[in-house]
Amino acid sequence: MKNDRTGQKFGKLTIIKDSPNSQILCRCDCGVEELFPRTITKPTYKGRLMCNYCKGGICEVCGERIQYKSGRIPATCSEKCAKIRNSEKEKKRYHSIKHTEEFKNTRASYLTKLRDRLNSDPALLSAFRERARLTLKKCRLSESQIKKEHFNAKKRWQQITSDSALHEQSILYARKQYDTYTDDDYKRIFKRERSHTRKRKSRSSLE
Repeated sequence: MKNDRTGQKFGKLTIIKDSPNSQILCRCDCGVEELFPRTITKPTYKGRLMCNYCKGGICEVCGERIQYKSGRIPATCSEKCAKIRNSEKEKKRYHSIKHTEEFKNTRASYLTKLRDRLNSDPALLSAFRERARLTLKKCRLSESQIKKEHFNAKKRWQQITSDSALHEQSILYARKQYDTYTDDDYKRIFKRERSHTRKRKSRSSLE
């Protein structure tokens, strides 16, 4: 090697083992050792000058260090922490709007429509109660049981998609359910304006 750069520092990184290869070993100020491209020594280098943990930051939920991989820097270190964070954000949003007149009116209107639909459709009422029961049961499941439920649901969907008759029946049911939504219901659920093209298509499929 013409120039041994061992000991030189770039950002938070100190070169601890120079090499003629494409990568050199560096130690971050936090103590983490990691391989970086040799171009780290050039002024034109645009990559990070810290280890992937310093780049990732701290998890907002558990306080663990986040290992940065690529793209946008995550706010949490795991899927479990991400769910907790999203749940807390939704709780804060709910508490910030629950006393507003707009929310009260929207909520009251939705509950009235839902109650009327359930009272007029015994099958829907039965399905609604079963879904509520399963949701409550799921909340009481352990993490391993939840993973098992997800696996079974995925397996069931694969069985449906592999059977053309079952898949077609599933699509028709979804379209029929779609047609029961009012425009207000659709906008509340999907957060976008409704396209009536699919509604017309679903009706023609059922005729």
